[in-house]
Amino acid sequence: MSKSVHRPLYEGVQELQGLWFDGKLYREELVRNRILNLWRPGSQLYKIFDGYFLKFDEKSYWHCSKVPGLAIVESGGIYSSAPLSDEEIQSATRGDFCLISGSRISTLPLAKAVPVDPSQWLDLSRVLIRKVVTLNSDLIIDAGVDNNANQDIRTIFGDVVPSVDKEQKAFIASSLARLNNEFVDDGVSEQKALKKKFAELSMYAIGSLALFFNSFLQGASNLSASEYGAASGKVSAGKPSFLMDKLAAFAEKIAQNRKLAQILGKRQAGYLNNMLQMFERGDFQEALRHAIPLGSLNAEKQRRALGLPRRRQHLTIGQNSSNSGIFIESELEVHLRQVYRKTFERLDQEGRVDEAAFVLAELLKSGEEAAIYLETKGRIEQAAKLADAMELAADLRIRLWFLAGDVHKALSIARLHHRFQELVSFLERKERPEAIDLRRTWAHTVAQRGELTEAAEILWALQDEREQALQWLELAESAGGILGVRSLLKKLTMNVATLKDSEKSIQSILSAEGEAGALLRAYLAAKIIEVKPSNLASERLASEVFRRVFAERNSGLNRLSNSELKQLLSYSNAKVLIADVGRLKLPKDTVFQNFISRKSPLESHIEERGFANIEDVIRMPDGSFLLALGETGVGWYSRSGKRLASYAVPAFRFVLADNAQKILIIALRGASVRVTLLEWATRTMKDLQSLPLSFWSDRFDGIHWNVVMDNRLLAIDTESEDWKVVWRVADLPGRIISFRESEREQTLLITGADGLHQWRYQLPDRRLSQRDIWDSVDSDIWRVVPVDGADEPAKLYLLNGDNKNTLKVSNTSLVTGFEVDLGSVTQEPKLMCAEGMLLVAFSTPAGQMCEIRHLLTGNCIAKVEFKDSESVCWRIQPDFIILFDRLGRLMEIERKTGIAKIHLVN
Repeated sequence: MSKSVHRPLYEGVQELQGLWFDGKLYREELVRNRILNLWRPGSQLYKIFDGYFLKFDEKSYWHCSKVPGLAIVESGGIYSSAPLSDEEIQSATRGDFCLISGSRISTLPLAKAVPVDPSQWLDLSRVLIRKVVTLNSDLIIDAGVDNNANQDIRTIFGDVVPSVDKEQKAFIASSLARLNNEFVDDGVSEQKALKKKFAELSMYAIGSLALFFNSFLQGASNLSASEYGAASGKVSAGKPSFLMDKLAAFAEKIAQNRKLAQILGKRQAGYLNNMLQMFERGDFQEALRHAIPLGSLNAEKQRRALGLPRRRQHLTIGQNSSNSGIFIESELEVHLRQVYRKTFERLDQEGRVDEAAFVLAELLKSGEEAAIYLETKGRIEQAAKLADAMELAADLRIRLWFLAGDVHKALSIARLHHRFQELVSFLERKERPEAIDLRRTWAHTVAQRGELTEAAEILWALQDEREQALQWLELAESAGGILGVRSLLKKLTMNVATLKDSEKSIQSILSAEGEAGALLRAYLAAKIIEVKPSNLASERLASEVFRRVFAERNSGLNRLSNSELKQLLSYSNAKVLIADVGRLKLPKDTVFQNFISRKSPLESHIEERGFANIEDVIRMPDGSFLLALGETGVGWYSRSGKRLASYAVPAFRFVLADNAQKILIIALRGASVRVTLLEWATRTMKDLQSLPLSFWSDRFDGIHWNVVMDNRLLAIDTESEDWKVVWRVADLPGRIISFRESEREQTLLITGADGLHQWRYQLPDRRLSQRDIWDSVDSDIWRVVPVDGADEPAKLYLLNGDNKNTLKVSNTSLVTGFEVDLGSVTQEPKLMCAEGMLLVAFSTPAGQMCEIRHLLTGNCIAKVEFKDSESVCWRIQPDFIILFDRLGRLMEIERKTGIAKIHLVN
């Protein structure tokens, strides 16, 4: 049927059921590519009217002028390419497909159209199929990295250090009933003395009770001497009950009594005096077992020890640390240090290396000195084990294990901690033949992280490996973007090629259009002046770059400062250009305010929407965006919103490598996550593993990824075939409820029977820097979240009123107390603490509001409302904050300048 119509096309934003593609107007290959790019699970495809009708799985809003086909709207069961009037559509019936062409309408029942399976268009012959292995909690533990920080020193020294009797002298069992006559004043009457003695007996009784209670808390009748040592990375498995916590608090109150404090101080002084006498008479076996490590004396935040230390069962380093400390005068501590030092010297003179090392490591807490001491005595393997047990610096551990002959363990630590350079330099200075193989391993490890230009520079020192280094540089250059610029600069620095060899890449950079091209040239301009010494090629390139960035600076396309422009001009050594520019006036530098320092908030109301269901987003170094689109896959978009590439792998979250050259793509699969690796330089995908993860870091170093699985903090080697665990923290005092990782540290929040624990590890060394515990969290607290760099988490309260709901943030370390008005909607907000900011997303009558607060000041620095949105998310990167929702809208905020831009994704 054919009939004339008045409005032949839909206009503006419409709720579309699908698109029709004209097979006569476009090449078949182009039509197929467009359909495949738009395909969603549940979509249907029909061959109809010499074209293809792609029926979406569900209706979605599109701008009709921006769609890659002809907009089709379903109304009353009729599919039409134009808004037909009742008179125009009267002859059509439910299920008909109406196509308007040349103001004429053609109708055909969709049931008579030919169904098409677009999967037949895909060439899968070159796709490598890998079997995905689902791992539970039995990941392989790499033996190359030993995480037993509390290793018993006897396992290091063998049987040289003898064991002692199991009988332990409990100081509480000593004569508590016996009065100390020093408290009786000889000048008082007998009656007063009896009264005073009776009062002191009462105090002793109370003190005894306190000591008795405290003994329960410690888990024994007295404290071990080693329990006064500083913790070296593990917490005792003992978990005091609620009653024990109350008894401990009572014992502490009793200890605050002045007279009882005097008594306890004298008892402890007596213990110290006996210990010193053991050292003076040379009874080192007993003295070392009674000695108190210096690290435990006058320790901050420690409860006063009410009992006495007991003798050690073994000579162990950092074993069974306690929360209690003995408070002594600094002069006495200095004296103890002198005694321990003299003891070490005497033991060393007598050739008692094991005991001497114990004094250094455990009593003087000089772990590095102890390890080096063992090394000088030829005890290389012992020194390496000691360095592991005490979690000493990675450089020292690597060198010791290498000298001990355990190359695998040395390389595992170097790989985990990024510490190849120090070991290679050490071996090259010693002219060791192993240096060549180690440099090669170092270069390949860096290449595995995606840092191809850095790997090439490392390998260039080996004459026989320069071909491989050049291959890496060429691969990086062919990738284009920022990576291509880095490769070009590295070639100029290493003086391995002429400009003609990279002519194609240079022309691509100089002629790149739009904002993305301006960003590339600004990056090249800022970095080329670092090529030292300059050469003819680098100077010539600098002059060409200057001509473009100078014009773009005047047009506002880059923010290069006058100083940077002058440095680039001077570097070019182009005399004519320098003379010409000298007559021109450079634009004034624009002064920007750092986003987090804003005094007034950045406010925006985003109404227009795109059509992409964004689950996560990454801003790539060249300014383009990588979008996780759920089951649809991954889309790569330019800054103008043009789709550059698609990757058919389900994507809900991204984990970005620090160098932005590797991306882990996370697909949520019930209690597990499926992980796929995207190599950005080659744009290749590789299925990796499925893991039952509770938490994971949204960053990794290109190889090692930190995750929480089965209540353990693990570092996984993503380059190993079976995903080995190369570092772990297990046997925690409770359940992990929160995990946060920044560039400098990892933080765990753990809830246990004895309260809330916070553990922090420094990165990249992975050394424990904090382990604190607080009483059980107040029942009124809605949530506790870790704060970067803070000694305690932020405490958040949800306050519900009649017409107003409020999020209250309490005043804690690095957090100034403030309140966020959540309005009248009762839905719980979504939030994240990161890099000194609190980001809160909550519902409003119009959609979703995202508010950003500066934790240290409480200032509101951004309020962005997304109209009609149901969920706002975010990603924080080193230079940008990106806010986005599932309606194709994203806002990028440059952290250095506070400049914000809104992008719509279709």
